[in-house]
Amino acid sequence: MKKKCLALLASSCFTVGCAQAALLSFSDQLGPDLTDWDPAKTLSLPQFEPSWGKLNSVRFDLSGVLETAFFAGNTGLLAQSVTDQLRGSMRFSVIGLSDLVLNFSSNETFLLTGGAEDNRSLADRQATSASPATDWAAFQGGGSFRLGVQTLGLSGMQGSAGNLDGGAITQATALASVTYDYTPYVVSEPASMGLLGLALVCAGWSGRRRC
Repeated sequence: MKKKCLALLASSCFTVGCAQAALLSFSDQLGPDLTDWDPAKTLSLPQFEPSWGKLNSVRFDLSGVLETAFFAGNTGLLAQSVTDQLRGSMRFSVIGLSDLVLNFSSNETFLLTGGAEDNRSLADRQATSASPATDWAAFQGGGSFRLGVQTLGLSGMQGSAGNLDGGAITQATALASVTYDYTPYVVSEPASMGLLGLALVCAGWSGRRRC
């Protein structure tokens, strides 16, 4: 009887104290807005509330889209080859991390006849992820924290004959998400507490019998 009671007590304690890790994610987006973003725009993300549990890790997923609309007009009489070039960058400033930079690049070449006009667009999407070290104080509390985002657009076009008129308008979209890996604090269930109480009573009764 004593061995059974002790086994029941151990099982009850394990049931009450057991908890599994959980994930919680938040995100924020900027844009699409015309580049360049200088000074930086800001994204805002919620902090991890300490009452939720024990924080195990913090991960950031950062992504951006650069899109350029091109207008080209061939002012000459002869056809020429035109190349649209999308170029740019996006820099994220995150507490506890070195700046994370996304570089965008895409191009398209087409034939434009003499006196003709053309409208086209190019887009490029890039993404990265990173995790700060174990110092997560800035990401915990009851409020929010900010990430800075700067963009630079360098898109343009080239023609093979030089008789080319036109321009490029570039827009950027930035997205940031934070994922908290944490272990929730255990809330004892009534059934588990009842089982634990029964085990304690059983252990006490067994002790009295031994005396």
